[in-house]
Amino acid sequence: AIGGALAPVLARRGKVDIINLTAWQGEHDVVLRYNGGRDAASLAVLKVQIDNRDGNNVKTTLYSPEIGKEYRFPYIGVVNPNTINVVGVFDDGTEQTVMMKYF
Repeated sequence: AIGGALAPVLARRGKVDIINLTAWQGEHDVVLRYNGGRDAASLAVLKVQIDNRDGNNVKTTLYSPEIGKEYRFPYIGVVNPNTINVVGVFDDGTEQTVMMKYF
Protein backbone atom coordinates (compact mmCIF):
# COMPACT_ATOMS: atom_id res chain seq x y z
CA ALA A 1 0.00 0.00 0.00
CA ILE A 2 1.39 3.34 -0.94
CA GLY A 3 0.06 6.30 0.99
CA GLY A 4 -2.54 4.10 2.64
CA ALA A 5 -4.19 2.94 -0.59
CA LEU A 6 -4.43 -0.72 -1.53
CA ALA A 7 -1.54 -1.37 -3.88
CA PRO A 8 -0.81 -4.90 -5.02
CA VAL A 9 2.87 -5.64 -5.46
CA LEU A 10 4.07 -8.42 -7.71
CA ALA A 11 6.12 -10.81 -5.59
CA ARG A 12 8.94 -13.06 -6.82
CA ARG A 13 6.66 -16.05 -7.10
CA GLY A 14 4.30 -14.19 -9.42
CA LYS A 15 1.48 -13.95 -6.88
CA VAL A 16 0.01 -10.64 -5.82
CA ASP A 17 -0.29 -10.22 -2.02
CA ILE A 18 -2.58 -7.45 -0.82
CA ILE A 19 -2.58 -6.00 2.68
CA ASN A 20 -3.49 -2.49 3.82
CA LEU A 21 -1.40 -0.16 5.95
CA THR A 22 -1.71 3.51 6.81
CA ALA A 23 0.98 5.70 8.33
CA TRP A 24 1.01 9.26 9.61
CA GLN A 25 3.11 11.66 11.61
CA GLY A 26 1.76 12.53 15.03
CA GLU A 27 2.80 15.32 17.35
CA HIS A 28 5.40 13.15 19.14
CA ASP A 29 5.56 9.99 17.01
CA VAL A 30 5.04 8.20 13.73
CA VAL A 31 2.09 5.82 13.71
CA LEU A 32 1.70 2.73 11.52
CA ARG A 33 -1.71 1.06 11.45
CA TYR A 34 -2.20 -2.42 10.04
CA ASN A 35 -5.71 -2.62 8.55
CA GLY A 36 -5.72 -6.22 7.29
CA GLY A 37 -6.50 -6.95 3.66
CA ARG A 38 -7.13 -9.90 1.38
CA ASP A 39 -3.88 -11.69 2.30
CA ALA A 40 -3.82 -10.79 6.00
CA ALA A 41 -4.02 -14.45 7.03
CA SER A 42 -0.67 -15.23 5.39
CA LEU A 43 1.24 -12.19 6.73
CA ALA A 44 3.81 -13.28 9.35
CA VAL A 45 6.06 -10.24 9.85
CA LEU A 46 6.32 -6.54 9.05
CA LYS A 47 9.84 -5.10 8.76
CA VAL A 48 9.66 -1.34 9.31
CA GLN A 49 12.27 1.30 8.54
CA ILE A 50 11.71 5.01 9.14
CA ASP A 51 14.33 7.30 7.59
CA ASN A 52 14.52 10.73 9.17
CA ARG A 53 15.52 14.05 7.63
CA ASP A 54 18.49 14.33 10.02
CA GLY A 55 20.02 11.12 8.63
CA ASN A 56 19.03 8.83 11.51
CA ASN A 57 16.79 5.85 10.95
CA VAL A 58 14.68 3.49 13.00
CA LYS A 59 14.39 -0.21 12.13
CA THR A 60 12.13 -2.70 13.83
CA THR A 61 10.43 -6.01 13.14
CA LEU A 62 6.79 -6.59 14.09
CA TYR A 63 6.07 -10.30 14.51
CA SER A 64 2.47 -11.54 14.07
CA PRO A 65 1.04 -8.06 13.43
CA GLU A 66 -2.51 -7.58 14.69
CA ILE A 67 -5.24 -6.26 12.41
CA GLY A 68 -6.45 -2.87 13.60
CA LYS A 69 -3.45 -2.24 15.84
CA GLU A 70 -1.56 1.05 15.75
CA TYR A 71 2.20 0.71 16.19
CA ARG A 72 3.77 3.90 17.54
CA PHE A 73 7.36 5.00 17.05
CA PRO A 74 7.99 7.78 19.60
CA TYR A 75 10.45 10.64 19.16
CA ILE A 76 12.35 12.64 21.74
CA GLY A 77 12.43 16.17 20.42
CA VAL A 78 11.45 17.03 16.85
CA VAL A 79 9.49 14.47 14.85
CA ASN A 80 11.26 14.55 11.47
CA PRO A 81 10.43 11.49 9.36
CA ASN A 82 11.20 11.58 5.67
CA THR A 83 10.01 8.11 4.61
CA ILE A 84 8.57 4.91 6.01
CA ASN A 85 9.32 1.67 4.18
CA VAL A 86 7.52 -1.51 5.22
CA VAL A 87 8.35 -4.99 3.94
CA GLY A 88 5.86 -7.79 4.51
CA VAL A 89 7.08 -11.34 5.07
CA PHE A 90 4.46 -13.94 4.23
CA ASP A 91 4.05 -17.53 5.46
CA ASP A 92 5.77 -18.97 2.39
CA GLY A 93 8.87 -16.82 3.05
CA THR A 94 8.17 -14.28 0.31
CA GLU A 95 9.18 -10.72 1.17
CA GLN A 96 7.75 -7.72 -0.64
CA THR A 97 7.50 -4.00 -0.10
CA VAL A 98 3.95 -3.31 1.07
CA MET A 99 4.35 0.41 1.87
CA MET A 100 6.71 3.19 0.84
CA LYS A 101 5.47 6.58 1.97
CA TYR A 102 7.01 10.05 1.98
CA PHE A 103 5.89 12.40 4.74
